[in-house]
Formats: sequence, C-alpha cells, structure tokens
Amino acid sequence: MTPEEAYNYAAALCNKAEYCRSEIISKLRNKGLDPTDMPAVIQRLEEQRLIEDHRYAMAFARQKFRNQYWGRRKIEIELRRKRITPDSISDALDQINERDYSAALRAIIAKKAKSYTRPLDHAARTSIARYAISRGFEPSLVFPLIPR
Repeated sequence: MTPEEAYNYAAALCNKAEYCRSEIISKLRNKGLDPTDMPAVIQRLEEQRLIEDHRYAMAFARQKFRNQYWGRRKIEIELRRKRITPDSISDALDQINERDYSAALRAIIAKKAKSYTRPLDHAARTSIARYAISRGFEPSLVFPLIPR
C-alpha cells in the first residue's frame, strides 16, 4: 500500500466515523502500510484534522455514557487503552453531567434489582453491586444505592 493509498483509505474511514490515532495506525498496519511511511500519513491526517485524539475522547465518552451507560472508570480504561492523553481523558470525563451520571446509575441498579425477588438477600445485593461496578461506576457511588 502506498502512502497516498493509505491516506485516502484513512481519510475515507475518518469521514464516516470518529477514530483516534492508535485505531488508524492499527488499521493502516493491517492494510500493509510500510511502517516507515506511517508517520507521514498520520501527520497529514492530523494536519487535515481528520484525526484528533481530544475530539475523539470527547465523542467516545459521550457516546459510551449516553448509549451504553458506561461509568467513568470503564470509559477511562478504554481511552487509556487507546493511548489517549490523560488531559484529554480528564476533559472527556468532566463533560459528563453529575445529575445524569447519578440517574444512569440509579436506573442500572433498579433494572438489575427487578430481576430478583424481594426482599433482596446478601448474594443478590452483591450481584447488583458487582454488575454496576463492572459497568464502570465507582463502588463508593454504587453501594449506597443498593436496595435493601
């Protein structure tokens, strides 16, 4: 794959969806772009503002929270895995409204609690808490909301 073909391929991807630098590098590597050509292609994409990790982090956090009800911890872990800078991660997490965050957590706990018969025993409460924590919500916020 030539650098021009790689640029055109990556530009077409970026015009369809938001991608971060590490995702584009991975895709270009899988397509067979020579590693020595990679920096020039990535630089051109960044100059054209087709990839921008900060913008990606903001969109990723919004989408994962609003559509999939991920908590801050899970979003942060995923963004770190994608090699997003700590400042961009912090900005992305800061955009999540506290009231919406609390409401999402309450909804997740209520939905999971409905699948158990009342009164909830210790095992059921533990399972509900584990579920909410696995979604990326902080244990300090989860445990006080677990129904008795």
